[in-house]
Amino acid sequence: MRNLGFSAADQREAGRAYEEFENTLRKAAPASDRAGDAIPHDHRWRPYLDMLSGALNGAELDRVSARDLLAYDDHASEENWRLPQGYGTLIAGMAGTLPVRYGTKVTAIDHGSTPARIGTDKGSIEARSVIVTVPTDILARGDILFSPAIEEHLHAAACLPLGHVDKLFLAMEDAQAVPPETHLLGNPHDALTGSYYLRPFGRPVIECFFGGIAARAMEQAGDAGRFAFATEELGCLLGADFARRLRPTAGSWWCKEASIGGAYSHTLPGHAEKRALLASSPSDRLHFAGEACSASD
Repeated sequence: MRNLGFSAADQREAGRAYEEFENTLRKAAPASDRAGDAIPHDHRWRPYLDMLSGALNGAELDRVSARDLLAYDDHASEENWRLPQGYGTLIAGMAGTLPVRYGTKVTAIDHGSTPARIGTDKGSIEARSVIVTVPTDILARGDILFSPAIEEHLHAAACLPLGHVDKLFLAMEDAQAVPPETHLLGNPHDALTGSYYLRPFGRPVIECFFGGIAARAMEQAGDAGRFAFATEELGCLLGADFARRLRPTAGSWWCKEASIGGAYSHTLPGHAEKRALLASSPSDRLHFAGEACSASD
């Protein structure tokens, strides 16, 4: 979008700041393992880097392990895989032949018995083994009673908290007002800003993305508040008349989902090894899976 609000020169400078930050993490890693200690808080591009961390980790740099951030960066590509019908459709299709039980809350897992027993609010289930993909915040909260106890794994989950990331979708009256598949950043000099994806797949919508500091602020602002915030930022970039013709259509509040509690996980400083610990199997009948168990993704 013609570098609106973010000149080509500033983009190059911000990119160099990230490269310098990454080089510092690799060559002079902070003893604290706190990623934020690798760049001064008063650095001109620190807010920009905190914004990036909010998108990548759901949390700003001071809340993130430097080692974990590098592990992610070493394996990340420049590609994002997108599905026109959404990932939910893909997962539902892959699970089409499985006996799925919806709305069934698991309260206990006995992996010491043969077979393993899963206690739910709708009765007991027996299985040869159990794969747990429950979000880390729910595990750390102790909603599921494990027998025998798995204190180390639950502590690992607590060290891999879910970050804050949410999206808001805005419908456009005049889709031709902006080109498809384009992107704007609200304010590259403030971590409390939105990222705006215009007309994904050519559709007449804007995907507003908030991560880290911005996501937490939007949670406080609520539905009306984040809509006002997004339209104000877009109005500054594309004009007040354009912003007035936007309408909210859908959005997520992952932190408010009782069975989830947040977005994807990040590792607290000093606990990079906790992903491998969580991924290890406490017994032959109990296994953990999910993004928090990945050493790189």
